[in-house]
Amino acid sequence: MIICIFLCSCDTEIDCDYYVINKCSTIIEMQIVDYKNITYNYKISPDNIQYIYHGSYINTLDEDSHLVEYWFKEILIIKDTDTSKVNYIDKNLWKFETISGSHAKYSLTVTPEDFE
Repeated sequence: MIICIFLCSCDTEIDCDYYVINKCSTIIEMQIVDYKNITYNYKISPDNIQYIYHGSYINTLDEDSHLVEYWFKEILIIKDTDTSKVNYIDKNLWKFETISGSHAKYSLTVTPEDFE
């Protein structure tokens, strides 16, 4: 008699979507370098929300498993000729929202104060 035992993990694939909200009165330009060294460039109009990135990982979903430090190596934001000095890789700047048990949304709001 052959007995087969299948082991499976309880962890699931977690999808994370990242958005930026421009609360400035002018267009902002954003440059992101991700963990693969791929550069993404965006122009975000005032009062608009821009989808900027999607990442997936295997684990459980909770607010403490925020991986912005993993996905992004660098985030630069420019308004007019001013480059923000804010460290946008700081996970505390991103608002976490659960969409479902395996899907999260992270939002970053950019304001004029970021350029002072």
